[in-house]
Amino acid sequence: MKPYFLALMAALISTQSEAQTIAGGDADKHGCRASAGYTWSIIRAECIRVWETGTRLHATDSTATTDAFVIFDTNRSKAEIWANNTHAVLNRSRKGSDTFIGTPYRLVTRKQPKLYKGRRLIFISK
Repeated sequence: MKPYFLALMAALISTQSEAQTIAGGDADKHGCRASAGYTWSIIRAECIRVWETGTRLHATDSTATTDAFVIFDTNRSKAEIWANNTHAVLNRSRKGSDTFIGTPYRLVTRKQPKLYKGRRLIFISK
């Protein structure tokens, strides 16, 4: 009975060690752990949680299943967006402007942020 018990304990310990090694092993090339909600921010050059750091934009289409998020660099010359499974950096159209452009997106920050795809408004802050 003892050899069976020892073999069972060894198998359980081995399985537990493997599970601990695998869990959280989803770090990307920047070291961001998606399982903990982190993603790489290009303009901040660090791992962030977009829902904690960014401004939430709500879909204008009632069938949309996700919100979008936007963050800005320190001097507000660039905006980084996560929308519709897209991650992109938009550049301010000109100094002092409230419009950021990056094909096919356009972000207008006057009064309340609005994200357009082409000419169609797809996300807005509330």
